Amino acid sequence: MLKKSIKIYLLIGSLFLCFKASADSEILVANPQSKVSVSNVGVKWHPGHYISLYPNQKEPYYFYSAMIDLRGNPSFKGVQKKYFWNKLEPSYGVYDFSEIRADLENLARINKRLIITIQAESFITSEKLVPPYLLASEYEGGVYPINSGKGFNVAYYNHRVQDRLVELLEALGKEFDSHPNLEAVNLEETSPSRTEPEWHRAHIKNYISGMLRVSAAAKQSFPSTVVIQYVNYPESSLPLIVSTLKSAGIGMGGPDTYQNNTHLAKGVYTYYPKISGVIPIGMGVDYHNYQSSVGGGGPFDKPSVSSIHQFAVSKLKPNYMFWLRRTKEPSNGSNYWQDVLNYFNHFDWKSDPTGGLNNTCPIAIAPCDTN
Repeated sequence: MLKKSIKIYLLIGSLFLCFKASADSEILVANPQSKVSVSNVGVKWHPGHYISLYPNQKEPYYFYSAMIDLRGNPSFKGVQKKYFWNKLEPSYGVYDFSEIRADLENLARINKRLIITIQAESFITSEKLVPPYLLASEYEGGVYPINSGKGFNVAYYNHRVQDRLVELLEALGKEFDSHPNLEAVNLEETSPSRTEPEWHRAHIKNYISGMLRVSAAAKQSFPSTVVIQYVNYPESSLPLIVSTLKSAGIGMGGPDTYQNNTHLAKGVYTYYPKISGVIPIGMGVDYHNYQSSVGGGGPFDKPSVSSIHQFAVSKLKPNYMFWLRRTKEPSNGSNYWQDVLNYFNHFDWKSDPTGGLNNTCPIAIAPCDTN
């Protein structure tokens, strides 16, 4: 038993060193002038199922473990990964994209793709994920408290905050839009995570217009790449949000896939059949989706992976699905990720390469480049 454990450890270690070598050498190809350019056929288009990853303190090993999953499960197209704003821009106008470069380089080695999620909202960690300079008064503090002070969201209603996000996206687009392994850029949810009437009266109009301005900047900065704006709330703003995204050719999706959530069912979910085939759709399967079909507060009925998938396919018509790699750890409970792997291992991928998802190029971004 001890010898077997040692062999497994050495195998994992060798894989780690293999990937580490590619990460260490990525600086050799980090010069933007040496980027590989895609053709001018159209927007890169490789719909299907992707592994979703949070930033992790155990990087780069955490990412390499996902790479091992990709090698063992070729049906997954690649990785959707969150990158914190304050890590991408540690100080004013100074950018650090080294982690993205390394991730793209490693994924390119196995012909897989990356979806970048720009993350600046914290929900329960009390972290402020914006650059420190943004916390000044000229940016109205850059963030505001949510979830009874347990988290912070970006002050999208402040025009100067918007300006900084626009510049970040321009810098990212300049370096990565032409990379053939960058599949999409994903912007965080529209929900302000505040329900107080006085807050909405003061901020919601500028908040939503600010988010839409940032979405438009992403689309302009990434003309060869799919852009997906996560949309969920507020329900009163949904007509404006959806019509704006459709007109601009910006994709739409959500951070959660809940089969029995009444608010989503009567709200944003009603729009998906109307936008299917027009703009890209990307749906996330996040932390609580594995535990409950209703929401984070329960009931905790643990829907099957099959029921989540079939609900999304039949009701939400996605081109992309992003499955959180929620493995068995003390804070995570069950090994939900193994449930995902077990389910998709029985799929007939030869006859259905996108795993039940819609692979037709949406008319608002056509033509699509499927190379």
